[in-house]
Amino acid sequence: MSRQDKFNIDTLLVTGFTENVTASTVNIVNNNTTKGTQEVFLTSNFDSDSTIVGVINGVKLMTGIEFYESSTTPNKIIFNPHFITIKEGDILSFWYFKTRLDTYNNLGTLDKDSVTILWKVSPLREPTYNTGSFKVEVTEKSDTNWTSLFTTKYVLYDINLIQYNTEITKLEVNKDYKFRVIFEKTYKNILKENIITSSNVVGYFNTKNDKIIYSY
Repeated sequence: MSRQDKFNIDTLLVTGFTENVTASTVNIVNNNTTKGTQEVFLTSNFDSDSTIVGVINGVKLMTGIEFYESSTTPNKIIFNPHFITIKEGDILSFWYFKTRLDTYNNLGTLDKDSVTILWKVSPLREPTYNTGSFKVEVTEKSDTNWTSLFTTKYVLYDINLIQYNTEITKLEVNKDYKFRVIFEKTYKNILKENIITSSNVVGYFNTKNDKIIYSY
């Protein structure tokens, strides 16, 4: 998988806080009493040249205003205390490029029968580039060979766009799902023949939540 395809999705339900932790490779929300700030540690180091998308309880945060990337710790996000206070029960999500590749991205338990899958890529700079598209497939987690798909969606690659998303609706309740985003790129070789390359990232979510049933 090439560099522009290395993205990660971290989602966590805040159940408590640590205090004055300086390093972590698991998702935690930390209260920094020295700085008077709250911090979240991501599972991977982020690419300092890419943009991180942060979401709290479904609301997108403003990068560089409501949160900042740490300049000293490559997987730490710092919230601006003038705008953001994290509480127990909040759901945090971050989409970002990373400096090492993990194949598992867990979106956790949904609270509704739909989900927005978001991903981003760096611009393709190869002069032989021709076309590109994304295919998003969703199926049950037990579908090892991806043969009984719940749905398939297609999104065209746009050289002017970095961030993409698609919404999956009418999900069945009490199911374990998985999804994959497949990026197919077509190039022309020296003989002007089309060469198709493909890479993908797999993620997971589930609908095992009574709220989906009883919040109609």
